Amino acid sequence: MKYTTEKLENNAVKISYTASIEDWHAAIEKSYNKNRGKYKVDGFRPGKVPRKKIESMYGPDVFWNDAVGFVINDYFPKSLDAEGLKSYCEPDFSVEAISDAELKFTATVQGRPEVKLGKYKGLKMKRLDTDVKVDEVDKEIQAQQEKIASWEIPAKRKAAKNGDKATIDFSGSVDGVKFEGGTAEKFDLTLGSGMFIPGFEEQVAGMKLGEEKDVKVKFPEDYGKAELSGKDAVFAVKLHEIKERKLPELNDEFAKDVSEFNTLDEYRQSVQAKLQERKNKEADFKAVDELLDKIVKTSTVQVSEQMILERAEKMVNDFEQRIQYQGMKPDMYYQYAGTTKEQMYEQYKPKAEEACRANLVFEVIMEKEGLDKDGGEKFLQWIKEQNGLGDIKEDIE
Repeated sequence: MKYTTEKLENNAVKISYTASIEDWHAAIEKSYNKNRGKYKVDGFRPGKVPRKKIESMYGPDVFWNDAVGFVINDYFPKSLDAEGLKSYCEPDFSVEAISDAELKFTATVQGRPEVKLGKYKGLKMKRLDTDVKVDEVDKEIQAQQEKIASWEIPAKRKAAKNGDKATIDFSGSVDGVKFEGGTAEKFDLTLGSGMFIPGFEEQVAGMKLGEEKDVKVKFPEDYGKAELSGKDAVFAVKLHEIKERKLPELNDEFAKDVSEFNTLDEYRQSVQAKLQERKNKEADFKAVDELLDKIVKTSTVQVSEQMILERAEKMVNDFEQRIQYQGMKPDMYYQYAGTTKEQMYEQYKPKAEEACRANLVFEVIMEKEGLDKDGGEKFLQWIKEQNGLGDIKEDIE
């Protein structure tokens, strides 16, 4: 592997590579072995067409695309390790020369931005209250009840109420004209969830089975779709089915179902202990987050727009994974929330910039103090000790 490095502005580095003829030909052969099953030629069994035959039919570069990827995936990380570099953004790769006999490409890497640390020792912070309240234990147990609750059709009640899961058809219109995304059939809506625009769920509550009703609402002024913002709308709604959440009784059997304990009292004590441990950790992390925030504000950190955009994209992707876990497709969420993925990026950009700055400050402190880069817990304890937090519980003024 041959390469040269060139320093660019803003701590960027350009790495220029020349692949050896042996590595390049080996990568082409690897690409052929990966892709040969895609080509069908009379007289040959699938996957058995010779490489030269495929190249003569589709061109000598038919396997180059994947081959370039194989070389990059081999050379790039090795060069970073050898040079002690870390890419703080997705690298920009460019093929400079390519033929059957050679491959030259470049990678432009964003190195660590300039960081000038502010004061990070001897700061004063307040700790959160970590006492576990009775109602917090009750709330945690209730959450477990709701997790294993069942949805049942009520025996007598025929009207929907808040908390029910209502199966509805709806068709929305503005000035008598239906709008895109405003129609659905047999849609399950938990009343009181706040999924729909204000006023919709409240009017479905009280509807009776089989009832059809016009629900009149007004789209918020800041709704994500400009053509609907601030507009009065009418939704023709039909209620097909009502299900109510049936919570299990709080008794010893419930404790056995949700834990390794045999009695409700034992389970309750375990919930309190776990809550205490969680609140202690939350207090630690909250204090450290506030410390880092203070340090970041007194530090000078140059963060590129690309770093911010990539971090915002990760935040949006994480958000989409969470709502999919809850059973909702991202497109549906954006539709009913009146926003778009692009608007979510803009919404997350300030948080993304804060996170980038905090991570860079954290990294520089770790290096300066000779702390293990993977020792998150050690750093937590170290920065607490440096700023008077230690293991004490009282507020520090």
